[in-house]
Amino acid sequence: NERAREDALSYDLVTNINVGQLLPKKWGIQLPLNYGISEEIITPEFDPVYDDLKLQDRIDAAPESSTDPTVATKADVLEQAEDYTKRTSINLIGVRKDRGEEAQANFYDIENFTFNYSYNETDHRDFEIANLRDQNVNTGFVYNHAFQPVEVAPFAKKDSLFNGKYWQWLKELNLNLLPTTISLNSNIDRQFNQQRFRDVREEGIERLELPSLQQRNYLFNWQYAVNYSLTKS
Repeated sequence: NERAREDALSYDLVTNINVGQLLPKKWGIQLPLNYGISEEIITPEFDPVYDDLKLQDRIDAAPESSTDPTVATKADVLEQAEDYTKRTSINLIGVRKDRGEEAQANFYDIENFTFNYSYNETDHRDFEIANLRDQNVNTGFVYNHAFQPVEVAPFAKKDSLFNGKYWQWLKELNLNLLPTTISLNSNIDRQFNQQRFRDVREEGIERLELPSLQQRNYLFNWQYAVNYSLTKS
């Protein structure tokens, strides 16, 4: 179908770099950065308003400029016919500080945390949509820590009163005072969408402007887990 013919021009750029490698090695910082950007513009051969008319012919017939808001200029005709999309993303996934080889692990150490951040944005316009912007921001952290066992065996001593063979099970009784591991996962998700359809326009008739539509969502999620070995196996 020759009426579906179009010219498409696009590019896509993605890069990954660990910014932490630019910092002193003794700091132990891991900062992986991902950045991506892409654009695509599609220009149809035939005008989407008048299907039987080539777009270039309509552009040639339109004025360069006009003070009359009901008259579409060359730039207006081209902008309305194009299908344009731009995507941008910035991601920081797995940001953390490595623990030194001789460092002692404590529950309050920054090394127990791993941070994440993600930003994505899409801009779009076409024959029906004058402008559309979709944004998504997601950020959060993960916390993990493993405790050293603290065991209590009150009857394990040899001088215990329970020395008979029938009391052996009681001498082996023990209790772990601390949990084995604890973990916490929390993230914030923010979404924003704004869209406006094209104004209703006809030659010689005053333009009917349409309002912008907006939608916002804000979510906070979290979960935790505690592993507890009550006794030594």
